[in-house]
Amino acid sequence: MSRLVLDENLSPQLAGTLRDAGHDAVHVNDVGLRMSKDTAIMEWAKDKGRTVVTQDSDFADHLRRDQSSGPSVIHLSQRGDRAVGTTDLQAEKLRSALPGLDHFLTRGASVDLDRSGFRVDPLPLSREREPAATRSRADDVLQRVRERRPDPAVPGRER
Repeated sequence: MSRLVLDENLSPQLAGTLRDAGHDAVHVNDVGLRMSKDTAIMEWAKDKGRTVVTQDSDFADHLRRDQSSGPSVIHLSQRGDRAVGTTDLQAEKLRSALPGLDHFLTRGASVDLDRSGFRVDPLPLSREREPAATRSRADDVLQRVRERRPDPAVPGRER
């Protein structure tokens, strides 16, 4: 079960829809964080063991700048034809993605979610990419997830 806090730029109704689907979801308005700075929301989420769900790309920027190991963040894309713009579409995409993301979120991750799928970057976010020769099997799996390529070890199954 995912433990989520939804940023102010998302509808409080989305938190209720996610709760109905079995997730522990709260909206920043429900926990006294209305109109709070991103850093305050991130600090609260980290203290409470929650993943921040937002449309704001600044959260990943904070993680990268601070080389932070948490909290995990799910960024819902708002760009072009990949946008996850409506509350119904956000709920649909989150409900379908969260079971596959829980493992990454509990370890610390920045996730970009759009209409076509998701990209996972483990925390802390690096400022530069490692050379391919130094990556492990787990890093290769994460790279396939980022590039939305199927795992050759699992025929017919895409991530």
